[in-house]
Amino acid sequence: MNGKRFSRKYRTFWEWISVQKYESRYVQRINSLHEQFPELTLDELKARTPPEVYLSALRWDDLTVDEKYFRIRALEALYYLQAGIPFTKAVKKAGISKSCAIRHLGSAIRYNGHIWISTGTDTIQVMTTLFVKGKGIVSALVNSAEARWKIAYYMKAVVLALAHNKPEWIRGYESEKISLEGYPELEFETDIKRLYSLRYSLDCSRLVNVALSVRV
Repeated sequence: MNGKRFSRKYRTFWEWISVQKYESRYVQRINSLHEQFPELTLDELKARTPPEVYLSALRWDDLTVDEKYFRIRALEALYYLQAGIPFTKAVKKAGISKSCAIRHLGSAIRYNGHIWISTGTDTIQVMTTLFVKGKGIVSALVNSAEARWKIAYYMKAVVLALAHNKPEWIRGYESEKISLEGYPELEFETDIKRLYSLRYSLDCSRLVNVALSVRV
């Protein structure tokens, strides 16, 4: 705290939070803010406005190049968290600091008094890549956790089908479609030979690692 009192009544953040009710949305917000800005006092944290605090609400095109990089890493950490990896280890595995991940994930995660957990819903926008029938490799904006998960499950099925030469593992996607920004209706590519050529024409090693972390 660099000598500053956290509040008029409590010297440190930990003294303050030890007497709070964790289920309170206010306490969860202050805890999240403290993770991002540990040097600030209680009054300074309360004065922070959403645009200053969370980058998760910003559209993809409004982010800087660095912010886009860290949003991708934060979402990677979220996948690991949802796969059962503790948040501290998840952010380390994704190559991002805890405070940066919290800023980019916003309401997609929350602290329950003991650990950070995924809320399961969000509208974080990110550019993602997938294999599309008749179009090949398509990069498009994804606007929801539901769409990201649908793509993640598909990518995991593709990775495993190619690794084990099991085209039947992706047959369930033959009639699956997804609508993304700029693409009203996309069909997932399920032709195994086509997927082989697409997979190796794209450097997607991180995409593969993340896909493999997704629980089926």
